[in-house]
Amino acid sequence: MQASEQYRNQTGSFSGVPPLSVGVGYGMIVGCGLFFSVFCVLATYLHLKHNRIKLTSEFFSTAGRDVGVGLTASAIVSSWTWSATILQSCSVTWRYGVSGSMWYATGASIQILLFGIMSFHLKKYAKNAHTIGEIIYVRWGPTTHKVFIYFMLLTNLVVVAMLIGGGANAFEIVTGLDKGITSFFLRLFFFTGSGGLIATYASAYLHVAVVCMIMVTFALQVYWFSPLLGSVDAVYNRLSAVALQSDQTCIEFGYDPSTQTCGGVEGNLDGSYLTTRSLDGFFFGVINIVGNFGAVFVDQSYWQIAISSRPSSCFKGFIVGGLAWFAIPFCMSTALGLSNVALQLPTNSTEADNGLVAVASAIAVMGNFGGALLLLQLFMAVSAAGSGQLNAISSIFVYDIYRRYMNPSANSE
Repeated sequence: MQASEQYRNQTGSFSGVPPLSVGVGYGMIVGCGLFFSVFCVLATYLHLKHNRIKLTSEFFSTAGRDVGVGLTASAIVSSWTWSATILQSCSVTWRYGVSGSMWYATGASIQILLFGIMSFHLKKYAKNAHTIGEIIYVRWGPTTHKVFIYFMLLTNLVVVAMLIGGGANAFEIVTGLDKGITSFFLRLFFFTGSGGLIATYASAYLHVAVVCMIMVTFALQVYWFSPLLGSVDAVYNRLSAVALQSDQTCIEFGYDPSTQTCGGVEGNLDGSYLTTRSLDGFFFGVINIVGNFGAVFVDQSYWQIAISSRPSSCFKGFIVGGLAWFAIPFCMSTALGLSNVALQLPTNSTEADNGLVAVASAIAVMGNFGGALLLLQLFMAVSAAGSGQLNAISSIFVYDIYRRYMNPSANSE
């Protein structure tokens, strides 16, 4: 218990005194936001000028329908990497062990892989479409089209709210920066205003690279360099020891077995954190798989990626993107989620529900620098995914509402 309290006092993660200053929060969100905004806008401008492309509404929303496999895959990874991908995957692993890692990553990859089949038929039968709403209008008429407009916009708005909410919560915990201010700046730097979908592709490629580099850094720190853990054997032995502790032992160490990660996982084989035979983990997996179908197939941003890609690249891009995305939640959760349990950090259920498992682990294994790295990773994930969402929303308003019902004679100029 003394070690746990010492951890709380040193890091301040959960004691009400953030480990990093508000200035660091402003520097991270404003500094990085301005830098990457300018970079992506400049890259888009040079691309358009070099290739002598006129930025019409057609190019704004489709990027010329000539995007290759690599950029298609990076855009998919970017669109599907939310703040929850980084934070909640670790919390699920904290609860169910490696079963949580497996079901979180697998349960949200299936939809992307299956969407590749849809994208193939989209390019074959509706190669000039701008939104999925246009296809619905042609096939089922205006009534069904209006219903789907509502659900598509609602999906995009919910995703944007989840992106901003998760990122703002982490910034407030680590730096003390007010959620309202963080939400404002996160929204401000969804940088798509001047370049449209091509700017989203530029930001997606860059941001996914940064997210993956930080992910590998955390994994190497936990399983190689950290003096607290530093090897696969150390993590394995600690997790095995934790699972063997009884409730009484937990109480003697000052833990509450009903809320904190002490003792085995109920419903897992032998209470182990290292097994995929987990009843609760399986139930979570089923919910995860079913729920994420709506989040993908009703989200215009994925249809827009399919629309903008080359016919020869579309299916391949979704397959590569789905497999590449799998690595992010699986690697993050098996590094930061399991290390939280292995180190017996004083994280309770409420804190886990708020996505603070990853925050606690990052600070524990890498100090305040780890907290800063996690914030940078979250900023990259939120801003790139949010960029795609805003492009999707603008396309729905332009093609499904304005041109369909308000000004049918409007052209792409």
